Amino acid sequence: YSPTRFWLPLIVIVVCLLAKISTVPSMLISSVVAIFVGWLNNGFQLKNGFIATFSGFTPKMLLGQEGLSQKALSLIEQGGMMSMTQVLVTIFCGYAFAGIVEKAGCLDVILHSISKNINSRGQLILVTVIGSLMMVLAAGVASVVIIMVGVLFMQMYDKMDLDRVNLSRTLEDSGTMIIPLIPWGTSGIYYTQQLGVGVGQFFIWAVPCYLCVLFALFYGFTGIGIKKKASASL
Repeated sequence: YSPTRFWLPLIVIVVCLLAKISTVPSMLISSVVAIFVGWLNNGFQLKNGFIATFSGFTPKMLLGQEGLSQKALSLIEQGGMMSMTQVLVTIFCGYAFAGIVEKAGCLDVILHSISKNINSRGQLILVTVIGSLMMVLAAGVASVVIIMVGVLFMQMYDKMDLDRVNLSRTLEDSGTMIIPLIPWGTSGIYYTQQLGVGVGQFFIWAVPCYLCVLFALFYGFTGIGIKKKASASL
């Protein structure tokens, strides 16, 4: 047993980060190193490391379970790439939906209809929030919301001399932060699987998720925290 080997997976991540290696290869290399550390350092069977990678970890893989908390064991008895299948399918469906909407020209029609009725900063922020909420409910993927709604509204922010950082922040507040509260969203599915409870049971405690939407509207209508374009502020 060598306690220094315990740090090898973390060291690999740091080295890959400094070498600017992509995230996925870095995680895979670190995972393989962790499997061999468990085999050489802790006596795990090598095959169990690869089984855990694909199917998830089970307490049966431990050499000794005496004195271990059942609650702790229930937390680690999960994971594996196969457990992410539902999330991956949701992501693919979300991107497919986004592609269909874009190719059909729906975005151009929506933009033309909306732009005629927006006359103030607050209205623009409000419509951005509503658009993000509608898209996140339809697609269930935060990145789809950021891409589609961002492309849809960025020219309108430019027209009102608002820095695009305001658009980015509003998309995060009303898109990314809401995803955990959508049962069919990527984060909602993940949290439900990990916590073992439905969204209806934990949403009231996820205060930042819905409070961000209120702050986005507050900033939009009061002007607090709203950044103007550099050319407009001179």
